[in-house]
This record gives sequence, structure tokens and C-alpha cells, in this order.
Amino acid sequence: DYMRDGDTLVVEPGTYLPFDLGQRRVVIQGQNPFAPPVVDASRHDGGYALLFPDFCRGAPATPPAEGPTTPPGITIAGDQGPETVLDTLRVTGGDTDRGGGILILDAAPQLINLAVDSNRAVDGGGIYVEGTDPDFNGATLQNVTIQQNTATNPEVLGGGGGIYANAPIAITSSQIIGNVAEIRGGGIYANSLNQPAGMGAIAVTISGSQIAENS
Repeated sequence: DYMRDGDTLVVEPGTYLPFDLGQRRVVIQGQNPFAPPVVDASRHDGGYALLFPDFCRGAPATPPAEGPTTPPGITIAGDQGPETVLDTLRVTGGDTDRGGGILILDAAPQLINLAVDSNRAVDGGGIYVEGTDPDFNGATLQNVTIQQNTATNPEVLGGGGGIYANAPIAITSSQIIGNVAEIRGGGIYANSLNQPAGMGAIAVTISGSQIAENS
């Protein structure tokens, strides 16, 4: 293992492969805010592994004729809490079923100083958040720019060009701009229908942020 719970990885500028954190509770932080590391999910033909080579996942060398062609840029799906942090990264080039840029399942990480742009997914073009565990459920976004992402789901209960939320999210000092959804939620789509009984409606808290020019 290259990292253990509680470790911080400081990443130099460059372009890196998509990755899955597994169950690691760590901090991934870009070294230079003026040249943030780029996690490019479209780099299925080789590139630098940011961390955990066994968890770096590229798409097939020959993408399918139709449907998703890459994994999410970053996957967090291991019961992590707010001790798991992504800071000062750009995530781009995703084309998948859920969370083209970032996929969060049953986890509650912090996303800070990120740019999530030019990703595509059936649901949650930029970020997809889903949780059924009340102890690890949701995400916190601070100073995150989510722009020019696309959700292609044509169904009534799908969408979320910028964000698809099936778990609580708190958004502060962020920008959600120029995202597109086929049906619902060009900027944000919150859907509580898949939540377990008793968990109630999805709480989306937004402060000091700009949400504009989504369609």
C-alpha cells in the first residue's frame, strides 16, 4: 500500500488516470492552486497513476460503439467520512453511467477547491452523490466550480447535469454554471425516491454560491 488512513498525498501538476479510493480515508491535495493536477478520465490509453495502481481504472483500449466509454474520474465508495478530502484538483473527461466527474456512494467526503468540468453521464454529469447509510451519507462542497457537464438520462426521474443528489449535500462558495440535462436539473437534481424508509427528503444546503446558465 502507498497510503494508509489519515495520510495526505500532495500531488504535483500533471495529468493523471482516473482512480477509485477503495476504503481509504485520506487527503488528496494538489500542490499548486495555479496549476492543479488534472484527473482525466478519458486517458484510457495510458498515463500517470496518481495513486494506488491497482485501483486506477482505464476504459478499454477500444471503447464501445455506444454507451459509457470511461469510468468516473474519481470514485469514493468506501464508507468514508469528512476525513476524506479532495482538494485543489481538476476532474474532466468522464463519460459513464453515474458521476462522470466524481462518483460518491455511501460516503461523506469533503470536496474543496475543485474544478469539475466537461464530463458526461447518464445521471450526474459532474458529480453523483448517493447514500443509504445515515452515518456515511452526503458530501460537502466548498469553492468548487462545476461547469459544462452533461446528463443524458431521458427519463423523468433522472438528470442532474452538474450534480445528481440522492443524499444530502452542502454547497458553499461554489459555482455551478453552464451544465445541461436532457430532462431535469441542468444545475442540480435532488431525488429522494430511492432513500430508505425513514430517511426523509434530501437536504440540499447552498450558501454564497452562483448557479447560473444551466439548462
